[in-house]
Amino acid sequence: MTAVDPADLSPSRAYLLQLCCILPRPIAFVSTVSRSGVCNLAPFSYFTGVASRPPTLCISIGRRQPEKDTYTNLVATGEFVVNMVTREMAEAAVATSAEFSPAVDEFAACGFAPVASDLVAPPRVAVSPVAMECRLRQVVEVADGDHGAHLVVGDIVRYQIQDAIWQDGRVDLDGLDPVGRLGGRGYCTTRDRFEIDRPPKP
Repeated sequence: MTAVDPADLSPSRAYLLQLCCILPRPIAFVSTVSRSGVCNLAPFSYFTGVASRPPTLCISIGRRQPEKDTYTNLVATGEFVVNMVTREMAEAAVATSAEFSPAVDEFAACGFAPVASDLVAPPRVAVSPVAMECRLRQVVEVADGDHGAHLVVGDIVRYQIQDAIWQDGRVDLDGLDPVGRLGGRGYCTTRDRFEIDRPPKP
């Protein structure tokens, strides 16, 4: 075994090592809208669930100057939508990570059709089979400086699930075809899966 002290690494090397050790990561394709009404889309792979009642998720958004439009918008409005990324969507979703001006609507720029949400102002992505409408619960500041992050915690107030993959109260994974993030240019799907029984409860 090789012991690595993260304190000995440059910020960029520490970031790359973390990306290669925590994987695969689900992708939160986040839609927001600015106070002036401009829609924004951006993918984030530091993303997971937090609690089930209320249903809560979190997204880590790296701190920088100027701040990412996603962070600026969701703090200003208190609302966002997490759209799940499928293999079909992957290339266009990655394209939204380019450095667009805050005045650019990434739905239009990257070829995604918006659909009105039920309970929040930001639209969801029409082609995404699962979308979670969220309201901001809190932001936890993690570390200082440009390499710190805003840990955004949101309450899921509405799930939007395509009928084709909603079966007996469950989401069909084959129909969902979600994409995960690996290190560097790597991505993966869930095509190869296996099951392991959990130990019985005492």
